[in-house]
Amino acid sequence: MEPSHIHIRGAREHNLKDLDLRIPRNRLVVITGLSGSGKSSLALRVAERLGLEILNADSRQLFRGLEVATAAPDADMLRRVPHHLVGSHDPLDTVSAGDFCRSCCELIEGGPPRSPAFLMSGGSVFYIRAFIDPVEERVSPAPELRAQVLEWLESEGPDALRARLLALDPEASWISVNDVSKLRRHLEICLATGLPASQALQSLRRPATVRPLLFVLDTPLEALTGRLHRRLKAMLAGGMIEEVEALLKAGVPETSQALSSVGVQDIRDFLEGRIGRDTLEERVYRNTRRYARKQLTWFKALGREGRTRSLDHKQDEETLCRTICDTLEAARD
Repeated sequence: MEPSHIHIRGAREHNLKDLDLRIPRNRLVVITGLSGSGKSSLALRVAERLGLEILNADSRQLFRGLEVATAAPDADMLRRVPHHLVGSHDPLDTVSAGDFCRSCCELIEGGPPRSPAFLMSGGSVFYIRAFIDPVEERVSPAPELRAQVLEWLESEGPDALRARLLALDPEASWISVNDVSKLRRHLEICLATGLPASQALQSLRRPATVRPLLFVLDTPLEALTGRLHRRLKAMLAGGMIEEVEALLKAGVPETSQALSSVGVQDIRDFLEGRIGRDTLEERVYRNTRRYARKQLTWFKALGREGRTRSLDHKQDEETLCRTICDTLEAARD
């Protein structure tokens, strides 16, 4: 029988001193934060010390060929801690939030007895929220499909819309004709997946026993200014431009999900001579800050809901590790 806890007793090399911790196996540690905040380094340290494996939650790092552009874990990090869903997809692939959730569920549920627990780390708020939020929010039908369902509702009315849904998913009879939003959503899921919504949603459902613990490395945007500039300079000098150029030459469309990352469009403009190096750097920096601002909005919303545990960016990693361990220990029952 698989144990309900992972027991870490005593210190080992590179470990927390005097650590005696029972990690509940059903607790999925999630560490997130703004781009450039240092969350990946913190996640690596926590995972290494607690014997966890990392589930990548950065949508850009899923794709091969953009290791520098996406600040993917390097060879040393991959050697120190097993990472999953890093470079797992071809740059021509499309990976939805539902695909991400399915992959995570397969990894969490599919391990052998006594398999390691996982830690999720990344800054793609849409993917993380898709995993921790209600399962109905994990399927994203195309805009034209949503428009079609709305047209049916407006032209035929809610009774006819409910009849359409029940023809595709008889188990949806519990949805009231007055709950138009849910009727629309479930019909969209049926049409998007080709399956009854009840079946499609079940396949996406997070393992019932898994309860995420979401930690946010709380870093003000102004505190990231210097760090983002330094990181960007290193990435541009370290092969970011060459990575994008190689994928474009290999025929990866500009509209692909892999090339939708922050800075890719700016690099293309640079490669085609429309902007210079200084303008490129300023644009990528500005777009990175804009993306971080969106992340911050999401983190604040979750904080107001009481769903996150804030980590002070001013504290060193050792202290932050202890905070996470203490929280896990308190949650062991």
